[in-house]
Amino acid sequence: RILYNIMASKDGKTVDTPQGQLEAVQSSVSKAAELIDAAQKFLERKSDQGDPPKTITEILGDDPEKDAEREREAWAEEMYALGQGHVAEVLKKADQKQALELMSQLRTLDRQYPQGLRAYVGNAKRLLRGAALGDNPFRGYAPRPPEGVRLVPAEKDHQMYETEGMKQAAKCAFVLVAGGLGERLGYNGIKVSLPVEITTNEVYLSVYASYILALQEKSKAQGFLPLAIMTSDDTHAKTEQLLKSHNYFGMKQEQVTLMKQEKVPSLADNQAHFVLSNGLLSTKPHGHGDVHSLLHKTGLAHKWAARGLRWVVFFQDTNALVFRGIPGLLGVAAKKGYRINTLVVDRKPGEPKGAICRLDPKKQPSDPHSKRKSQEADEYEAG
Repeated sequence: RILYNIMASKDGKTVDTPQGQLEAVQSSVSKAAELIDAAQKFLERKSDQGDPPKTITEILGDDPEKDAEREREAWAEEMYALGQGHVAEVLKKADQKQALELMSQLRTLDRQYPQGLRAYVGNAKRLLRGAALGDNPFRGYAPRPPEGVRLVPAEKDHQMYETEGMKQAAKCAFVLVAGGLGERLGYNGIKVSLPVEITTNEVYLSVYASYILALQEKSKAQGFLPLAIMTSDDTHAKTEQLLKSHNYFGMKQEQVTLMKQEKVPSLADNQAHFVLSNGLLSTKPHGHGDVHSLLHKTGLAHKWAARGLRWVVFFQDTNALVFRGIPGLLGVAAKKGYRINTLVVDRKPGEPKGAICRLDPKKQPSDPHSKRKSQEADEYEAG
C-alpha cells in the first residue's frame, strides 16, 4: 500500500518529474524495509516467548481471502461496465481457485495494454463499428507516388548512397519481428530456424547475425550493433534455445535482446465481447505494431539513443536478401534527411501485394453529385 501510494505522490504533493518519482520510490522502499524489519523482530520475540509465530501479512493486518473477494467484486463491476457481463457472471460463480486464475489473467491483460482493458475495448468497438459501416479512413485522399530514390546496382548514385550507408551503419540498431511459426509453410518450428538454402542448410537467424557482424566490422562501429528480436508465446522459448545452442551465431549475448509480445483478449463479435474458454479468456497476439511499444517499455529505444545510435532497421523473419539493400537504404535516409525510410521493390499493376504511396487531400467539386462520385473514386484508388 505504501508503494502504491507514493508512485503518484510524495508528502501529499504530486510527483511529476523522473527524479522526484525516483526519490519517492527510494523513500518508500526504505520505509517498507523498516516496517518489514520491525515485523520480523516482532516474530522473533514472539517465537522466543513460545507463542505461535504469525506471518507478516497477519501482523500488518491484511486478509488475503478478504482482499481476493474485494478484487473479485471490483473486477465483476469492471466487466459489467465494459459490456462483458458474461465474464462477470463466470467470475462471480467461480470457486476460489478458478476466480484467482481469471483475476490474475485480467490483471496481466489490463497492465500490458496501453491504458488498460478499457482502452482496448473502446478501440475495438470503434474499429469494428467503422468496419461494419464501411468507413474508409482514406476518404477524401488521392494516392500519389511517394518521394524516394530508385537504386540501380552499379550505377553512380547507388555507389554513392551505399558508401554513405556504410558510414551510417556504425550508428545502427536492428529489430527482427519474429513472432510467428512456420505452419503456413508446412513447418512446425519457428521461421527463423528455417534453412535459407539447401547447400549448407544455414538458418535465417544465422544469416542475419552474419550480416550484422559484417556491417559492424566494415563500418568500424564503436562497440557492437544491437539486435532486438520480438517473439511471442509461440516462439520465445524456441528462439532463445536456438540462440543458446549456436552460441548466438557469433554475436555477444548482451548484443541480443528478446522482447516477448504479450497477447490480448480474443473478440467474439462486432460488440467486442471477450471469448471465454474453460473459465479463462481466450487470447491472441496483437500484431506487429507492438514492436514499437515494446522498444519503449523495455527501455531499449532510450538506451540506444543514449549510446549515440541514430538508426533502427526493422526487418522480417524470412527475408534473406533484405540486408543487401540496407547500406543503400541508410545512405538515402541520411542524404535526404528522412526520419522514416522504407525499402521496397517495384509493384506491377494488378499485382496482389501492398505498395507504399503518398496520400494527399483532394479538393472536392462544389456539385453534390460530382462530390459523391469523386469520393467514391478516391476510395477506390486508395484501396
